[in-house]
Amino acid sequence: NGLRQEFRTVSFVVNKNAVAYVHDSFLSRISELRAVTGLTASFTYQPVTKQFIQAGLNAGGNPQGVDISRAPYFWVVMNWSWESATDNAAVHAFAVSITQQINTQLATQGLQAGYTYMNDAGRGQQVFQSYPAANLALLKSIRTKYDPAMVFTNLLPGGWKVANA
Repeated sequence: NGLRQEFRTVSFVVNKNAVAYVHDSFLSRISELRAVTGLTASFTYQPVTKQFIQAGLNAGGNPQGVDISRAPYFWVVMNWSWESATDNAAVHAFAVSITQQINTQLATQGLQAGYTYMNDAGRGQQVFQSYPAANLALLKSIRTKYDPAMVFTNLLPGGWKVANA
């Protein structure tokens, strides 16, 4: 309906203090966007259990290299929608800032999960850079095998391209 969108994601080991920090940080800072017309802001905790990771392993792999021994994890998707293009820069800057703040704190506590969930990542977030080198190389070889002309890389707009990682 003409609304604009911004997504960001963070992931971390499930920990009571980390959950509270993410929640409190988001809520305490959202008022910085009070001038944004038609703003809706949300965040959602999404669990990643050992069983979930194991099911992926059983089905053929774990491209992101998520460490099952540290599970369970949360990945949090943060979302903003608003009405006017004049607010694009303010919302994007806020999204980058709050994500960086949360990731810095999680790193300080040793609780970062070490992966960025692609489907909820936002513009500029590093997705493939968190993949183990061998996994990234395998994905690149698959891309080369099935799309040697780089049709999907060069002609499909948007998204994250493994060839560019």
